[in-house]
Formats: sequence, structure tokens, C-alpha cells
Amino acid sequence: MTSIIQALYDWFERCPILKDGYLNVERLGADPVEYTIDADQPADPIIKRYTDGDTIRQFPFIFASREEYGCETAKNIANSSFYEELSEWVEKQAADKNFPILDEGKNVQDIRVTSVGCPFSVTENTARYQILMNLIYYQEVI
Repeated sequence: MTSIIQALYDWFERCPILKDGYLNVERLGADPVEYTIDADQPADPIIKRYTDGDTIRQFPFIFASREEYGCETAKNIANSSFYEELSEWVEKQAADKNFPILDEGKNVQDIRVTSVGCPFSVTENTARYQILMNLIYYQEVI
């Protein structure tokens, strides 16, 4: 059985715009460049329930990175630009129906970017940038 977070990890590993950083789950190191995929705040996972028990579900998550940050405007613009490109990549994958591969009985319907990428927490030399996303999928009754 493959977890949803594992499917997202595998999917993002194929993203060509990720810099030579380390991709992780639920952990972001202190040194740039690193990426993480984190489950987002609790939300009702079921969006819609059908009479036969099948459901439309959601899995909200965060894609974040540790980036160099500081007084240099060019670095900060590059960080913001990366998240614009990442949003475009995700939207293109969704349009092409190139979704993460879930277990049998679970079929991705959409993956959506739900916020802009921005600095979330900063230190003198680095910042955690993040963007919120939502995976929508159909799940057959078990």
C-alpha cells in the first residue's frame, strides 16, 4: 500500500524545476536548498459521499523549501519566481492529467495550488517558503 504522501513525494521527484536540493517529508533542514511535503492542517477529508459509499476526498498539503534569504533583492525575487514556476508546473500537470499515482480504488481528480508561494518564517540568512496545495481524489468504497 502506497500512502498519499508517498505518491506526492514520487510525483514531485519528477519535477524538473526542483533545484539540486534534498526532497523530504515532514522535515525541513536548516540549510538551503531543501524541500519538504507536509500534510496541512486538519480538514474534513470527505468532500462528497455517494449513496454506494464511494467518496470524493481531499488531501491538503504544503510544499515548502529552505532558501537563501536576505538583503539581496535578486535572491528574494528568484525565490518567489521559483514558486511561480512550481505553480505553473502543477497546473500544467493537472491540465494534462499527469497526477500522482494512488493505490487501486483511488483515482486523482485534480491537484490544485491554493495559495501563492511566500516566505513563512525567516532568519537572517535563510527563509522557509511555502505554498499550499490540495489533492482531490475519488475513493471507491472499501
